[in-house]
Amino acid sequence: MKRVMLVLLVVLAAAAAAEAQSNEEIVARAVLAAPGRAQEGAGVVNWDADGNRVMLKESENGFICWDRSGQFGQRPFSVQCTNVGNIERYEQNREFFKAGGDRDGWNALMAEAEENGTRKAPVFGSIYYYMSGDDQESAGQHLVIMVPFATAESIGIPAERTGGAVSIMGAGTSGAHLMIAGR
Repeated sequence: MKRVMLVLLVVLAAAAAAEAQSNEEIVARAVLAAPGRAQEGAGVVNWDADGNRVMLKESENGFICWDRSGQFGQRPFSVQCTNVGNIERYEQNREFFKAGGDRDGWNALMAEAEENGTRKAPVFGSIYYYMSGDDQESAGQHLVIMVPFATAESIGIPAERTGGAVSIMGAGTSGAHLMIAGR
């Protein structure tokens, strides 16, 4: 019986090691969300099991990327890049996701932080680049332009989504952002 358990543990350890990605693989995957010319100089961050930030590659161009595949309800393939100044907001989101338990809990924590003024704001005009899907080959790209606390009136962009036009979502909040309607 001890021999069977030992063999089973060795097999499980080998399987885990085979699935573990090297830092180079994580970096190569994470930067895929960045615009082509920015990929080479983009930094890559990861988080350890305790939630501490681990820099895998320092940014040379102001972009920071990470792999969020399978986290917090994300798709199996999900990578994101943005301005390095937005990393604290994402880390705050991670804390909300961890503490909130589910989407309603996350949203409640975010709303509370927004209300009491502790919600981290993104860099005005920064872009979040997303790439997600069931796998890398089928992943779609998406981007949003952050305009924290902007309103339709303050920037002259409608709040209603209309075909072929830019609209503002989350107007008046730290998460206000510009969306471009698809055709």
